[in-house]
Amino acid sequence: MAKVGSIIKCKQCGKEFTARLVTERYCSKACYYEKQAIRMAEYNYITNEKRSKKTVVHNRVCIVCGAPFQTKRVKNLCCSGKCDYECKKNKNKYKCEEKNNYTPPKKICVVCGAEFIATCGNRVCCSPECSKERQKEQLRSYNKAASEKRAKKKKPKPLTKVLEEMKAAGYQPHEYGKYMAMQYMQQNH
Repeated sequence: MAKVGSIIKCKQCGKEFTARLVTERYCSKACYYEKQAIRMAEYNYITNEKRSKKTVVHNRVCIVCGAPFQTKRVKNLCCSGKCDYECKKNKNKYKCEEKNNYTPPKKICVVCGAEFIATCGNRVCCSPECSKERQKEQLRSYNKAASEKRAKKKKPKPLTKVLEEMKAAGYQPHEYGKYMAMQYMQQNH
């Protein structure tokens, strides 16, 4: 921070100028914007480097021509723009072929133990009835855990009992803090 009226160097171009504000660091708006552009370029370079390390390459087979290709996008089904155009032109034909090649996994129901074909990836129950039964079980276990948690919490003593204990120990009601501190010291030491 510079004093108002002092001569300081511009952080961008190095030119000396008279500070008009305490927080001034650049001689002009042009220098300020130039420095901001450099900062943004550095930031974009760093974030792009991080992104490129995170990207996963998927090996696929084109649904139109059958050629193997690599893609970074999960939903890419075609190897080129030409095949993509063909796919969009005959959309129903290729979607049916894609669906025919896919076989959904078989899973075991967590409620009744029956084997079923999972139409969705996160399905764990074979029927709506089993799903409702599972929801009831989950709700019961949640309620049980919550009631146990409530039961474990210590309930504070009523104030009248504390005042009676204080009088028995020889403390006056206005010495409540002193009494509680002594109780704490006795319990922890």
